[in-house]
Amino acid sequence: MKSIFLMLPLYLLAPALLMAEGGQGTAKASSGNAHRTGSHSRKGLTRLGGKTAAKGRTRIPWTLGTFPNPQVNLDLCGRGGKASHICDPENLLNPSLLDFEDVELNGLQNHRSGQEHESPSATEIASGPWRGSARPSRPANALAIHNALPSKCEEQGFLVYVAVVDQIDREYMSAYYGLEEAAREFGWALGNRWGVLKTPCRNGVMVLYVVADQYMVILPDAGGASAILPEELCRHVAYGATKALHVYPDEILSRALANLKAIFEGSYDNHRLQYDRTIVFLYVLSGCFGLVFVLLSVCGLYDGASRWRHLSRYRACRAKIQTVHEAFQQQGEDLALCPICIGKLPQVAESSKSRHDVSFICGHRFHANCCESWSHRFCVNNHCVHNPNNVGRCPVCTHTPSSAVAHQNMECEVKKFMLRSLREEYPEIISEHHLERWSSCHTEIWLAELCVPRYLSIWHQKE
Repeated sequence: MKSIFLMLPLYLLAPALLMAEGGQGTAKASSGNAHRTGSHSRKGLTRLGGKTAAKGRTRIPWTLGTFPNPQVNLDLCGRGGKASHICDPENLLNPSLLDFEDVELNGLQNHRSGQEHESPSATEIASGPWRGSARPSRPANALAIHNALPSKCEEQGFLVYVAVVDQIDREYMSAYYGLEEAAREFGWALGNRWGVLKTPCRNGVMVLYVVADQYMVILPDAGGASAILPEELCRHVAYGATKALHVYPDEILSRALANLKAIFEGSYDNHRLQYDRTIVFLYVLSGCFGLVFVLLSVCGLYDGASRWRHLSRYRACRAKIQTVHEAFQQQGEDLALCPICIGKLPQVAESSKSRHDVSFICGHRFHANCCESWSHRFCVNNHCVHNPNNVGRCPVCTHTPSSAVAHQNMECEVKKFMLRSLREEYPEIISEHHLERWSSCHTEIWLAELCVPRYLSIWHQKE
């Protein structure tokens, strides 16, 4: 506990000293403590849905006065006290990765803009940061680079510095409209303070990476650097690195710097960006057309299946009416049809041995399952609980009063019941008008007047 209380004043003293001296120097105790804090934070770094969090570490809300300068405060930039193009005071990124990126950035600083480039090999094209975009010829923007820089700066390369912060001070951000404007102003101020921007050669580029907000801003100096890195291309590089799926903070910075190197070497430029965006737009457009085609095909298949089902139901209805017609054409007292399902019944001699059909005293016969389901529907619709006399009665005789049955033809009543059964099964084919008209007609009239009803397609516009 004593060591914690001893380290706390030192931890709080480092930002105060930086603010008092304008970031131009600190005590050795403060730098050592900041380095230890960054080392512990690196061990606890985890990845949480695109954002980073540190276990057992207090985030430092950096301001312009407290953020160290990699050219002056070497011990506070998390680089082990050595000169570096990258300042990561909280050790949010992998030190070995930053060492590699330092070598690359030093190479860009020694890279001469006016020199010719050798044609890249097939392996370099396939493994480059912009695969398939490297061109085996002099870079298209080499002339623009040459014309943009003053003559005395032709032999100089590009000065790229990177500031890695966990988060920007919220009070500082409250003076701006949002994170983008605050980050740009923060980056411009750091670049001016570090001597990266507004240099005589105008060849500086400032990169600010806010890890907690997963946001990056790339700020080229007005002049030679901005001629190579227009604002649209800078936004494309930053957005492509930070918005990629399933990437760590180390990978985000590595990808952005690799893309910047490809741009400076001439492998990628604004014209290529427009070309790639056109290709992506065409891919998206073709995908939309493909999706529309698939949806139309599915709708067409559904409509075709519905039309086939409509015709098949008509054929089934006509087949049952034909069965009713043939049954009544046969001269005989026994009607071997179930009036409910219009299915065939066994002969009367075999009916006593079968358990699948039911015969009533009135002489009407039904399938046992059909009679049971009809009785259930009838009881539900007519509340047979309050009228128990209707339970167990013949379905045909239930629809007609007993006094009327004695004076009417039994065959006509069976026809009417069958017609009602067909109406319940095929309501879209047999209408109420057919039910009223065919009740007193011969079954030949049923067949003659039965027609295919109009099919309402899904493409049909409802009135």
